[in-house]
Amino acid sequence: MSKPEQVTSSTQPESAGEFRVLMVLSRRVAVPPGNGRERTLSFIMQVCQDMAKVEVVHLESWLQAKTLRGLLSMAGEALAQLLRGRAPSLQALVFHDRARLRELEAVIRNSSPDVIYLDGVRLGQYAPMLAGRGASRIVCDFDDLMSRRMRNRAGAGQPLALGYLGSHVPAFARRVLESRWIGARVQAYEGHALAALERRVARSCDCVVLVSSIEADQFRATVPGARVAAIPPFVSRHRAFRPLSDVQRFVFLGSSEFLQNRLTIDYLIDLWRRRRPAIPLHLYGTIRLQEHLPETVELRGYCADLADVYTPGSVLLAPSFAPGGVKTKVLEAISHGVPAIGTPATFEGFPTMAADLCLEADELEAFVLDPSTRLAAVNAAAQALAEQVMRTHSEQAVSAQWRDVLRGPGRVVDAGAAVRSPAA
Repeated sequence: MSKPEQVTSSTQPESAGEFRVLMVLSRRVAVPPGNGRERTLSFIMQVCQDMAKVEVVHLESWLQAKTLRGLLSMAGEALAQLLRGRAPSLQALVFHDRARLRELEAVIRNSSPDVIYLDGVRLGQYAPMLAGRGASRIVCDFDDLMSRRMRNRAGAGQPLALGYLGSHVPAFARRVLESRWIGARVQAYEGHALAALERRVARSCDCVVLVSSIEADQFRATVPGARVAAIPPFVSRHRAFRPLSDVQRFVFLGSSEFLQNRLTIDYLIDLWRRRRPAIPLHLYGTIRLQEHLPETVELRGYCADLADVYTPGSVLLAPSFAPGGVKTKVLEAISHGVPAIGTPATFEGFPTMAADLCLEADELEAFVLDPSTRLAAVNAAAQALAEQVMRTHSEQAVSAQWRDVLRGPGRVVDAGAAVRSPAA
């Protein structure tokens, strides 16, 4: 565990000293933040800074620290859970360390936070151990239901997605885990183990947070009495939506290092190879391929400014094969005035007004070949969705929801704090 960092804001209100937040994170947030989850964490940290005195603790996984002590602690926890009749989650195990728990308890005793923010279900495993040991509220930010994601991918026979932890896994082990046969079975196991862990965490927390209202409703049904909040990712308007007269290019943004992006990239390249659309497809991000591309597909590489991706006349083409959460790519496109076209999984968690943007495979292929056939419907749906998203996902609306969850019922903290952009 790293030494606690005290994070303060130069414009922090005087009342902030009366309220303390301890943020326990499983990763360090880059400056400026990179992917969607990093931007969300940066935003939440800024909300905390505007209402409280903030300390940040980073808990490394064993894959990063690789200590013998950590390995023994993981083995002991796995055995203890098996003896209780539980299936230990492998992802949670790599973050389990009794010594770090004791260090975290010492930080809590010294700082006496009003609320403890836990980043994800992997760190949420500490909630049952911390609950009842002090006056602190515990809020666990699930982001999405990882158990559901694992079960869905296992059912579809998809390989295991290691996410940001993948870079810490030895290459040979990663190849084995990401193989289709083994990966699907590991994910099926993790889906079961994580579902049980999510329920235990929810019973120990004052509140758990999900980005999707659909998943929040599903989770409430599985854990009666648990307080579950749905808080979407924030989005800032960069350019208002303007109806398209024609489509000049389709775009997709995402690194091929992440499974969900890789599946979409492979699908799009195959679509352009089979159907040969006249409209070009531009792929942005760190993408590594070992195949020749169709003539109208172009790799544009990393792009520092999203405005260069979502240019007027562009359409985000983002078919997704993994339901869950709220797709930040769609929010980014909307914020830059560009419509997004996807599959049912792409728009889960969005309003029903996205129906004309949500296409089945045959409809999506027909649109790519001749967008004019449904361009009017796409323009109308994109306009309505943009107006809705700018209300419900605005920085002001989302920060107010986070303040309500963090301060808890009956607490009035920083009621007039200004809403500011995420920390750069």
